[in-house]
Amino acid sequence: MKKYNDKNIKPKIKLAGKIRYEKLSDYLCRAKVGVVGRPFINNPEYLYTIPVKTYDYLAAELPILAYGPKNSALEEFIENNSIGEYIGSNTPDSKILYNKLNKLILASEKYRYKTRSLSIAYDRKKISTKIINIINNISPDF
Repeated sequence: MKKYNDKNIKPKIKLAGKIRYEKLSDYLCRAKVGVVGRPFINNPEYLYTIPVKTYDYLAAELPILAYGPKNSALEEFIENNSIGEYIGSNTPDSKILYNKLNKLILASEKYRYKTRSLSIAYDRKKISTKIINIINNISPDF
């Protein structure tokens, strides 16, 4: 990744390290953007899956900045739902990351309603209930 030297961004970023899932909401509530870095691993399944943290960011009403392989499921999800920015590159230029991150930070309030309503549509409990109903309809004795 090419480095972009801008001293103004460092005070705006807090690296928290590893956080237990139970404590995640404490950090997400203070954030303005959720970032999903997804460099490509040579595995088709990897290309067609969306990381779980994406849905956590949506539930926290955060726009998403992501990067990874072009034409991935994550890119399609972000673009089709207009919930952030996607950079189709395994090693994006840091200046591009910086510019897109700033753009999302400045516009983060406009994403809140959209990301929250989308997270409700993808609620795990709701989806689990649908799956259970489908299984029960296929095999009532399950």
